[in-house]
Amino acid sequence: IMTAQQNYSWIKNNHTIQFGWTFHDEIQRLQPDQGNISGSATFNSLATALESTTSGSTGTPATVGNTGFDAANFFLGDAATYSVYLSRGVMKVDQKTYALYVQDNWRVGGRFTLTPGLRWDMNPAWTDANHLLNTFDVKNHAVVLAEPLSYYINDGATTAQVVSNFQKVNVTFETPQQAGLKSNNFFPSNMHDFGPRIGAAYRFFDGRKAFILRGGYGVYYSALPMRTLLAAFSLELPFKATFQYNPNSSAYSPDGNNSYLLTHSSPIIAGQNSTNPVDITNPNSLGIGQGVTAMSPNMPTSTIQEWNAELEKELGHSMVVRFKYDTKHGSNLDQVDNINPIMSNYDWYISTLQPQPTGTYSSVARRAYDQNAYTTVNFISKTGLSNSQMIVAELEKRFAHGLQFQFFYTMVNAMRLGGNSSRDSPGTTAAQFLPGAAPTDPTALNKFLNYQRDTGVPKHRFRWNWIYDLPFGKSRTFLPNAPKWLNAMIGGWSLTGSGTIVSTWFALDASDWGFTGAPVQVYGTKYPIEDCTQTPASAKTPQDVRCYQAYYYWNGYISSKLFNSKNANGMPNGIEGLPANLKPAVTPLVPYGASGAVTGDYDTNNVYINITNANGTITRQQVAYDTGLNPFRNQYRLGPFNWDQDSSIRKTFRFAEGGKASLRVALDVFNIFNNQGLNTPGTNGVVTLQNSFNPYGFQPRQVQGSFRFEF
Repeated sequence: IMTAQQNYSWIKNNHTIQFGWTFHDEIQRLQPDQGNISGSATFNSLATALESTTSGSTGTPATVGNTGFDAANFFLGDAATYSVYLSRGVMKVDQKTYALYVQDNWRVGGRFTLTPGLRWDMNPAWTDANHLLNTFDVKNHAVVLAEPLSYYINDGATTAQVVSNFQKVNVTFETPQQAGLKSNNFFPSNMHDFGPRIGAAYRFFDGRKAFILRGGYGVYYSALPMRTLLAAFSLELPFKATFQYNPNSSAYSPDGNNSYLLTHSSPIIAGQNSTNPVDITNPNSLGIGQGVTAMSPNMPTSTIQEWNAELEKELGHSMVVRFKYDTKHGSNLDQVDNINPIMSNYDWYISTLQPQPTGTYSSVARRAYDQNAYTTVNFISKTGLSNSQMIVAELEKRFAHGLQFQFFYTMVNAMRLGGNSSRDSPGTTAAQFLPGAAPTDPTALNKFLNYQRDTGVPKHRFRWNWIYDLPFGKSRTFLPNAPKWLNAMIGGWSLTGSGTIVSTWFALDASDWGFTGAPVQVYGTKYPIEDCTQTPASAKTPQDVRCYQAYYYWNGYISSKLFNSKNANGMPNGIEGLPANLKPAVTPLVPYGASGAVTGDYDTNNVYINITNANGTITRQQVAYDTGLNPFRNQYRLGPFNWDQDSSIRKTFRFAEGGKASLRVALDVFNIFNNQGLNTPGTNGVVTLQNSFNPYGFQPRQVQGSFRFEF
């Protein structure tokens, strides 16, 4: 990493003009995510599940509810998939940035200061010395590589066999020239990012009435984070490949149908005949349907616009009160956009009244953009945005008469979509949903689906800290005339501390669809209960019971089978002490005990749709109701408020007046009140005290003593 900068100041009359430049060059060898490089096996094979005789189809058989157990599949050796991988090679990335700036601190008068400025950021295109990059040609349905395939084969980034296998499963590779691109560097250059800034401060009145009003506006730019590339580009073709054996997928199964191991015995038993189950020379081990990640052709620099204002007033000679308002708008934030989405199973059945496609092309046949070669086609894009508003109240007492303290209250409303690349919900197209169910304009659709509260930012936060010299000893309130030996023991002690109160957010239940008409009600800690759902079925004595104190925090759905329930031995194994007349805001479509329902469908959203098979027969297809547009999606409520307090007491003993030797003694107590805090409630409305509040690392009370000798 090389950084150079030069800053100047030029003072003339009432102007202090600051200007300069900076240069930053960062070269890193980066290894994208590798995954399970030694291979993996999964055991969700359905081998111990029962096939339903009342639902499902030949191509997609269904299971009887509450049958099948993955741990049993594991012990029987019935694996669902075996996978091996081609790992991603190293990227050697060079990122350069340049900037020029100028700012004028102009004292317009005795009361008014103005600070206009401008920053020019230049972000040249990133380069990768190994050219392990790609983009995607939407018109030709082709992966565009920076160099010919032979370059990567000779470099060891992939192999001729892997490339051939990809081509046999319909993946097309192109050069930049074939795609109509002028360069083989797919990173864009953004050389004209101008960020104006202006600040102002004005002092009103004089003496005790005086107060200061400050404000400003600025535009700021942020280059693309390297982690964004590493996460997304770890899946690039043909530098990363997953070969698998998966008989439950119709693309691999012997009969061309799904869920093969539900209706047939597994031909491979782990540990007996599972050596080399994956044939990497066979293109079928890749299968039709490869995911693609590529650079968007339009990648403007992430931009933040900020407005702020602050009022400051002195209260006496040592106290200051401040009120601040700050708002930010972010645009061109990192997001992954998928142009080849797939409908939910429910939407497919309800819109086509046909079985799901099976066979070789089953993984791509329901895709919106390409039904020949690709599953997801993701573009690293700049379609994200954010908005936040913050109000801060601050009271500060400067150190005087043995006391200093600060108190802050912050209220923030933060909203965003994107901004965290592949770790956020992707942009998509309206073809993922039923016709007319979602906006067709990509920008409007993205906002409709993904613009939501940033739950990583608390709405309310109180913070405080203090330093207090204890009033004991010489020249203090208590024992001011203490003899020297006593003063050495009781004088000079300081008590310090800091604390915080922070709010949380919890998500409403967006997985269930039985809306009752009851409003969402947040009870907080009004209803203490016990959560005994972790009690083993074999529990026979109270010592075997696993119950935790809990609260029914909001009116989420709790299955009636758990109301004060007990196991076969009479030990509690449900939720104890629930309020009477419970009315959840939402339930599964088939709540427990629903009349006329199949027992295996209790506590599910299963519905049945009559579909027409290729031979003209009618099949009753079981499917979970899910349109992908649950009204409770992206909906949050304020959760528990949690608080923490740390404190220390310390003193420095000096061995002689003016001497250089001293001993500092300190006793630090963290979480002094041993407050556990509450985690956020689940979608069932329950929050338990099984674990302490995690996001801010609440720990039990900890005490440490220390001695520090200085000489």
